[in-house]
Amino acid sequence: MPNQSEKANEATAKTKLYATVVRKGSFIPCYDGCNYTALEVFLRRVNEPLVNNPSPMVVIARVVPNYKEFKMNQDPVSLGLPITPLSFPIPSMTNFDVPPVSQNGCPQLSKPGGPPELPLWNQSFLFQGRDGATNFSEDTALVLEYYPSSAMKGGESWTLSKPLGISVLPLKSRLYRKMLTGKGLNGLHVERLPITDTKLKTINGEAPMVDLSFQLLSSEAYMTATG
Repeated sequence: MPNQSEKANEATAKTKLYATVVRKGSFIPCYDGCNYTALEVFLRRVNEPLVNNPSPMVVIARVVPNYKEFKMNQDPVSLGLPITPLSFPIPSMTNFDVPPVSQNGCPQLSKPGGPPELPLWNQSFLFQGRDGATNFSEDTALVLEYYPSSAMKGGESWTLSKPLGISVLPLKSRLYRKMLTGKGLNGLHVERLPITDTKLKTINGEAPMVDLSFQLLSSEAYMTATG
C-alpha cells in the first residue's frame, strides 16, 4: 500500500490551477491594412423572462473570419475558452503568445448574468482590428455562446461542454456600409438577436433573444480607466 508521502505526491501531481489571462492595454494601436482599430460590442440582456434556465449565464463572445468554416470544423477544443497547459515552476513564455488571426477568433468571457429568469450582463467586449474583427465580409460573424455559470465551478472547471445556445450576427459588407451612414454613425443597436440551437424558452414558449449594440472605433485611442 502507498504510504502517506506517496499519496501526497500523487495528489499534488493531479492538482490543477485554472486561471484566465486577459489582455488589456491603455492604448489601441492602428495596424497597416486596417481602417479601424477595434470593434466594440455591448451585450445588454435577454429580452423576455425565461422559464427553464436554472442558473446565471456566462457568455463567450468571438469574431470569426469565416463562420461556415468555423461551424463545419468545430470541435470540443474550439468551444468555450481555449485551454493552454503550463508546466511550473518554469513555464515557457511562448505559451502566452496569441496568434494574430485565428479561425476560432479570440474568445472573451463575460461576467455571470443574472438572475436566471432574466439574465442581465451590461458588458462590453473589445475586438482589435489586428485580430481581423473589423474586416467586414460575407463570411465574418460575431458569435455568442451561452453557458450556465455553474459549469465554471468545481470538477473540471473551464472545460465547458455544449452551450445552452448560440447567437450569430453576420458582419457583412452592407452592415459595414450602414454603420458609415446616417443612424449607424454612432453604432448600431440590435434589439432582438435570436438564441438558436437551444432548449431555453421564454414565458411565451418561444426561443429567447438578446439585446446588444456595437460600434467601430476609427482611430488610435487611449482608453480611460472606466473605458
